[in-house]
Amino acid sequence: MPEAEQQVLEQVLKKSLEEHEALHAGLDVQSRDLEKALVESNDEKERLEREREWEKEMLEKALKMSLSDTPDDIPTPEPLPSIQNNSIDPEELKRRQKYLKRQRDKLLALKQQEREKQLAAYEETAPQKRPKSSRAARKVLDGSSIDPQTLKLRRALAERLKAEVIGEK
Repeated sequence: MPEAEQQVLEQVLKKSLEEHEALHAGLDVQSRDLEKALVESNDEKERLEREREWEKEMLEKALKMSLSDTPDDIPTPEPLPSIQNNSIDPEELKRRQKYLKRQRDKLLALKQQEREKQLAAYEETAPQKRPKSSRAARKVLDGSSIDPQTLKLRRALAERLKAEVIGEK
């Protein structure tokens, strides 16, 4: 019995030691990641402090210039030193481009909706007084194109008006 207990005890100790080493290895990875993040955040903090100091100097220069009577000594703006030192990650650039394109598309869609709302509101308030330009705007919003003959007439009229206005001056 003591021999069997000894073997069980050795197995338990071996298992406990393995679990302890695995836990220690996991903590080492976490602590390395934490240290790396701390170093990166310190670098970012230093960069931001440099940028803040630069902006503060530029603000003081601008205040001095605005208070002075002679604008002859206008310094040329210097580029940010922090921007020159950092390299741009191509993946980050692509991700940023996609994000900005999505934002642009959202803004364009919102503008289009707002134009449609304004046109609909105008049509409701004054349906009899609606000018031809509003009709043309409605056609464009609906996706239909302007008749080529009408477009040709409009261009000729615009050229004639332009010639008259320029000719009078």
